[in-house]
Parts: sequence; structure tokens; C-alpha cells
Amino acid sequence: MTNPVPGSTPSRQSGVFELLTGLVLVLLFTISAMLLFQLGIHYESPGGSALHKIHPATFLAVFTLGVFILRHSHPLVYANDLMKQHKGTLVFLLCWCLLLSYLILVQKQPFTPLIDTFLMPVFVFLILLQVQGGSRHKLALLLHGLMFLNAAIGYYEFFSGARLIPLMAGELLLADEWRSSALFGHPLMNASLTGSYLLILAFGGGKDLPPLLRPLMMIMTLGALVVFGGRVSLVLSLLVLALLGMATLAALAGGLRFGLGGAMLVVAAVPVLALAGFFLLEAGFFDQLMQRFADDKGSAAARFAMFDLFQVLNWRDILLGPDPGIIATQMKLQGLVGIESFWIAFVLSYGLIISAVFFTGLIFFLADVAGALRAGGGLIILYYMLVASTSVSLSAKVTNFGMFLALLLVMMRRERTAGPQIPVRSPASARAADGRGCTWV
Repeated sequence: MTNPVPGSTPSRQSGVFELLTGLVLVLLFTISAMLLFQLGIHYESPGGSALHKIHPATFLAVFTLGVFILRHSHPLVYANDLMKQHKGTLVFLLCWCLLLSYLILVQKQPFTPLIDTFLMPVFVFLILLQVQGGSRHKLALLLHGLMFLNAAIGYYEFFSGARLIPLMAGELLLADEWRSSALFGHPLMNASLTGSYLLILAFGGGKDLPPLLRPLMMIMTLGALVVFGGRVSLVLSLLVLALLGMATLAALAGGLRFGLGGAMLVVAAVPVLALAGFFLLEAGFFDQLMQRFADDKGSAAARFAMFDLFQVLNWRDILLGPDPGIIATQMKLQGLVGIESFWIAFVLSYGLIISAVFFTGLIFFLADVAGALRAGGGLIILYYMLVASTSVSLSAKVTNFGMFLALLLVMMRRERTAGPQIPVRSPASARAADGRGCTWV
């Protein structure tokens, strides 16, 4: 963390930044697209001003990072440090700008989905890299609380049949959907974040919680995957947990030491959990999820049908992007509501060439994020991307990616990792650097 600006107290500076960062996370985790629709804001629906199309957390994230930079440095100095320390993020931003330009100048299509889905996570990444020590602890407790609240609301909706916010697909009300939507919105969005949070806890991301609360949160989160109905999220989560369990057993067999209290807790918890699982099974808690495995209402068929869309396209359309009207017509003819893979959706929207460039930048960015995390962080990123690959997810306007990165960077970041080191600059030196006699503070 950088030194404070001369003439101001460290506690006041860190407190303002901490407050703004906390507000960004609160907005991000509590204001869904469905809530914005209920508030009369045309976030995903037609109409409204251009400002309606961008999530409030994005505006605040830009402001928060801007305030931090202007109070600690010259923007050009910050950009120079960013290029030195986070080249992967810079590559991604360049690829993002290329896609944005292609979308505006060539395809002449709406571009706001790119802002919330991909640009806002970059701001979240850069902001949270600056958060250290006690501030990180407070933000971690905030995120734990928000994840607990979302899961609790999910349980309430599942058992009561009522909803906190009506479940919408655009302007269409999904009245017969049993899966909970809670605070985050779409059930699949809830499931991917809940599964990611479960793995974060499993890999030691719950150290800010009291020791006994962490396993309880894991149990509650695992059950929440059932009420959100994410099959891929649940199966992959269980697979990763099983692999982690086997690795732990192998380490114990190899002589890894363990505490007696922890061992007694595990021995006592196993039969209790088994008994609880049996009663939940008998009570029908898993019935609707199991029914969805047996009858997915055409979801698997839709994932195969999306490949048929390529048959009506020529190579030019595939490489450079087809007419959106052709894709919309073919989807309607085949009864497809959406393209159930963001990789395929990108190619069918923007073409293979620009999609390949953008995905390359995305991989560089994810590698940059993984480099800031503790052991296990890369595996959690892989889990998230695999889950996202089975739905529309990142090909639509979502805040899911930014929320995921927030969970990772607050709970799984290495202690020694910091953002671009911003040297302190006095007002006089800032004016000299600017060359126009104005201050940056």
C-alpha cells in the first residue's frame, strides 16, 4: 500500500477508500438486473437512457479507482506502473478496446454488455489489489455476510414458494420456475457464485470467520447449490471437493500433522452429516433437483442444437460475424431461447477472428488474476470458467464475473500481493508533471 498524500491523515484516506470499495461490493452483490427492472430502470429491457444500461456498481467502481489514483499519483505514473506489473490486464484491455471498436464501427451493435461483463471486473481487480490488512478483513466479513444472506433468502424462496424479487427473463415473468433467485438474480448466476464461494471456503478462504463458523458456512453453501438448482455447479463442486479430500488424505498418510481438535470435529461431523442428508432425502429436499437431472426440459438438446446454427452460415459469416437477424431467425425456428455456451455465442455474435483475439486477452487477464492468488485460486478460476461455459453467462450483460473476482481477490489473495506501486507526489510535482499548472487532487 502506498504512503499517504502529504497534508492528510492515513486513517482518513484509507477510511474513504475502504468505504467506497465496500459500497462498490454492496451494490454489486445486492442490485440484480431483475431489481433494476422492478425499479423502472431499463437495464436489460428496451427503452430508457444510455445511463440505464450500465450497472450502478460500474459507475462507482470507476469513481473509486479514479479517486484513489488522483489522491496518490499522476494517472500517467499509475498507467506506467500498471504496464510493468500487470501486463496481462493491459493485454486484455487492448483486446477489449479492439472488440468494442469492431462492435461500434463494423457491426454497429449495442456495446454496453461489454462494459459491465468485462470492463467492470478489471476495475474491481485494480481496486481490490490496493486493499490491505484490516480493510481486507472487513471486506471479507462483508462478503461472507452477503453470501450468507443470499443463501438464506434462497432457502426461504425454495421452501415458501415466494420470491424476494420476481424472476424475469428480459421482460418475461418466469412464474413456474422452482429454482431460487435470491439477491443475485438468475438461478444459474447464483449457482456459479455459490459453488465458487464453497470452493473458496474449502481452500482456506474463510480464515476471517471464526473457526467453527467456516464448516457451518460450507454446509449451508452446499445446500444452497440445491435450492439454486445448478447441476453443473453442484457436480463440479462435489468433484473438486472429492479431489481435495483425497489429496488431504494422501498428505495425512504421508505424515502431515493435524490438530486433535480438528480430527475429533471431523469424526463427529461425518455421521451427523450423513444422518442429516438421509433425512433431507426422505423429506424431498433433493426431489426437484433430481427431477431436473432426469428431465432437463430440453436444456441438453439446446446445447447440441446451437451447433446447427453454423450450418446456415458461410465461412465469411463464421470468421467475421453473421447478420444478427439470421441468428435470431434460426434460433426462433429451432426453439432456442439462448445459446448455452458463451464461447459459441461469441463466435456467432462477433465472428471467430475477433472472438479468438478477445479470448486470448481474457486468458492473459485470468492468468494475471491467478498470479495474485494463493494456492487453489487457479483451480477455482478453472471451475468458474467451466461452469460459465455451459450457459449464456459471459456472452450476455452480467455482473457475475466481477462478483466472482471480488470473492477471489478479497478471500484468496496472497498477502504480499499489491497493485501498482504509486509513489507519493506533492501538489507541486503533480503540477510540474502535468505541465499545465493544475493539480490532480
